[in-house]
Amino acid sequence: MTTEVIIINRMGVVMATDSAVTISTPAGSKVYDSGEKLFELDCRRPIGIMINGNMHFLGIPWELIVKDFRDKHRNQEPTDAAEKAPADEALSSEAAGIAADYCAAGVVSELSASPMIIEAFFGFIKSIAALLPTDPVEGEGQEPDGEQEYVRERAAEEFKDLVSSLPVSGEASEKNVADTIVEEATRRAAKYDECPADFSKRIGREAVIERHGSAIDAVIDESFRSLPRGDPFRKALRRLIVSALLSQQTSKLATGLAVAGYGKRRGAASAANGKDDMFPSLIVGEVDGAVCGQLRFFLTDSYQVDAGNHGTIVSFAQIDVVERLLTGVDTPFIDRTEAFIEEQFAKIGAQLTAALDKERERLAPILEQHGTELRPIGSLPKRFASETVKEWRESASAIRSKFRSKFHGMIGVMPKREMIELAEALVNITAIERKASPDQSTVGGPIDVALITKHEEFLWIKRKFFFEARYNPRYYARRFGLSPQFGDDL
Repeated sequence: MTTEVIIINRMGVVMATDSAVTISTPAGSKVYDSGEKLFELDCRRPIGIMINGNMHFLGIPWELIVKDFRDKHRNQEPTDAAEKAPADEALSSEAAGIAADYCAAGVVSELSASPMIIEAFFGFIKSIAALLPTDPVEGEGQEPDGEQEYVRERAAEEFKDLVSSLPVSGEASEKNVADTIVEEATRRAAKYDECPADFSKRIGREAVIERHGSAIDAVIDESFRSLPRGDPFRKALRRLIVSALLSQQTSKLATGLAVAGYGKRRGAASAANGKDDMFPSLIVGEVDGAVCGQLRFFLTDSYQVDAGNHGTIVSFAQIDVVERLLTGVDTPFIDRTEAFIEEQFAKIGAQLTAALDKERERLAPILEQHGTELRPIGSLPKRFASETVKEWRESASAIRSKFRSKFHGMIGVMPKREMIELAEALVNITAIERKASPDQSTVGGPIDVALITKHEEFLWIKRKFFFEARYNPRYYARRFGLSPQFGDDL
């Protein structure tokens, strides 16, 4: 896990992240404090990218994917139509085609971001898709490809979550347990079917079964070896996994991507070919594996600084501490208060019902004499609870909105140095809170901070290194063409 913060306003963008990464193995999980999550995405334009969640894509570290993309485009000048057009014009036909491969055209057209940033973002997505295998690996003894491994992990995760949600009963027979699993799997599959991904129709359920049916069956046999696995049982679990793979719902295996910066051409040709972005943009998405050669990618948010939107602050991954500071109250408190209201009204209802029952017995002769009765309170406490909870939600939402609005008002006018200090402080305070909690410390290590501006472009403010420059002069000579001035005898 991790915590990441992006602050964006008219002066630029600050991206900050901790270095903690959690590595899960069959033997357990281990937290390391040296993960790389913040990168310069494009050497031609001032654009940065942050990674959160799963640090691998189909077995390939994201660090390698980002750096390969950056190196591939290092010496290429952008020449697409979107680079030559004013920032408020539409995407180039090539960029629009790339975007249409991964999400609905309407979603892309509604993105609040510069066409240049959208193009850079989807160019990176296209490079990820190029890593996907085109054909399934067949034959015994061969290693499965990354996509098959993802399907296996996704199936195992779904089955584990399904089993953990079942009621515990020591007297249930194997058949009853199997029937309950079938019912729950069918219910969950129907839920997934309600939100199909844009690519689901292009792939089809039959193609998923054909390519990954044997892998899903292997996980079924491994996860439910003690239960009878007849055709209805296997069919229901297969449907669950296929529906999950073809839905918009992401899993614990997903990786969050946040890309921010400016569309800006390098060199003298910039002014002649078009306008640079005046203000920065932000695009957020998730990549959750792949199915049948189709990248499971989903846009989640975007933001464009302009005359009406002066700035914002966004947090990712473990956001509870940051949200508490930005909104004045955290979501768990609101949820627990709602539960408390419902519990108290239920108690009051029970007490009133008991009291009325006693009064009814005591006043029975009088009530009978006058031909009347004490009516039961029925569902009144539940109705009162529902109305009170509704009012509480509205009130809490208004409080959070007002608090956030004031905070964002200051973000919009904040100078660069203060943006840097705030972003670093928000990451740091989350790490401190985790150290003080009884849970595993999943936020920590050195904090990396980058500033992206229109004229200074991508700047590292704080950055960890795993090697020292004085020991590696030839690295800088190879990488940047710098003449070694020390350490020639190394």
